[in-house]
Amino acid sequence: MAKKLLVADSVNRVRHFAVAFRLTQHGTHAGILYRCPVDNQIYLLHFGAAGEVRREPWSASYAWCALNLLHDELYQLSQLCKLIVDLREEIPYGVSFKCDTRFCVNTGHLELNTAQKGLTCATFVLALLNGFNINLIDTETWPPASAADLQYIADYFPDDVEIALEFPCSRYKPQEVAGACLVDNMPVVYEMAIAKAEEVMADISYYLDRKRVGY
Repeated sequence: MAKKLLVADSVNRVRHFAVAFRLTQHGTHAGILYRCPVDNQIYLLHFGAAGEVRREPWSASYAWCALNLLHDELYQLSQLCKLIVDLREEIPYGVSFKCDTRFCVNTGHLELNTAQKGLTCATFVLALLNGFNINLIDTETWPPASAADLQYIADYFPDDVEIALEFPCSRYKPQEVAGACLVDNMPVVYEMAIAKAEEVMADISYYLDRKRVGY
């Protein structure tokens, strides 16, 4: 197994905050696993459809990745998760991401760079970490979106002209964000994140295959 990639059976080991990851019918999805500072219960927080930030019970279809952070930092991140949930702010969808986009640690409000349209599930995680100046990845090392990325977005949002106008830009994939969590030294460059992303994809596929046959 890749370093620190864990599955649902070990969910009680989460120390306040972790990055969640799963395979979906259309590809991959990322979110946050956090321990609520009020009731001490573990919840899944993620950005779903445009305008929709969801807090849900933990699902065994997700794996999770620990972050190399101090206990106090993880606790502060869990508090920010609660603020975001309580605020119930509608957030638009957008592919591009700027380093100064972040969630305010005092209110949970999304402070969106004016050149950026919104978030994806992956950049939702990045913006949350950015609230405490935790730069998980080195965005300057990410390549422009590939032709396959452009086609994926076009198929998913065929009538959204504003999203089409965001390109050329980089696309940050859920497995790359999850893979970056497996690297101790941040910010993580693209080459390292993509190598770890391949491990993440292989490990979660292995876990789900074993789950299907009853292991």
